Order: sequence, then C-alpha cells, then structure tokens
Amino acid sequence: MVKGAGSHPTGSAVLSDISALTYDYKYAYKKLKKVLDGNPKIEEGIKQIEYDFSIKLYIRFQNREELKDVDILSIEEEYKLTHTNYIITNVKFNSLFNIFNKRDNKLFLCAI
Repeated sequence: MVKGAGSHPTGSAVLSDISALTYDYKYAYKKLKKVLDGNPKIEEGIKQIEYDFSIKLYIRFQNREELKDVDILSIEEEYKLTHTNYIITNVKFNSLFNIFNKRDNKLFLCAI
C-alpha cells in the first residue's frame, strides 16, 4: 500500500489547483473543460470561472456543521459513522471559495 499525503494536504492541493483558474493560470483540467464546452454562455476571452457550475465531490467530514458554507445542490450518497462521515454530492463550484484557506475545518474534498 502506498501512503498518501493525507487529507489536509490533499484537500489543500485540490482547492489550490481549482483556485489557480481564477488567476487565468493555464491549467489542463479536463473535467472543467467538459462541463464548460456545452455552455453557450461562455465567450472567448472571458474568464471561465465567472460562470458558476455544479461539481460532483466526495466530501469527508466529522460534523455536519462543517458543511454550512458549501452550497449543496443534491446528495447522491451519504455514510455516517461515530467520528467520520462522507457524502457524494453536487455543489456549486463558487461556494468552495467560502471554505478555501480555513484551517479550522477538517473537510476533505475530492472531485469525482
């Protein structure tokens, strides 16, 4: 078994990569391109991040209160344990900036 970076470093890296889009960083994110290709609102030369869209995430959390700043559109799967829980959900992408750089939360997010 290969050991990973851990939930906080991994979650931070994912959000850092996503936020890089707001600064016109040229990043090859195929899922984002797939979502935006069919959107007639997107015009050449306009930042794609200005248009909010739904993104499917796996979110691991300890307390449901940690999700209060995330705009959840629908929940496809939910699992509850005593000390940890997870959901597979569709959220509004721009709501992820509400939790970005908040060191006190213990959320782990992964785009699916």
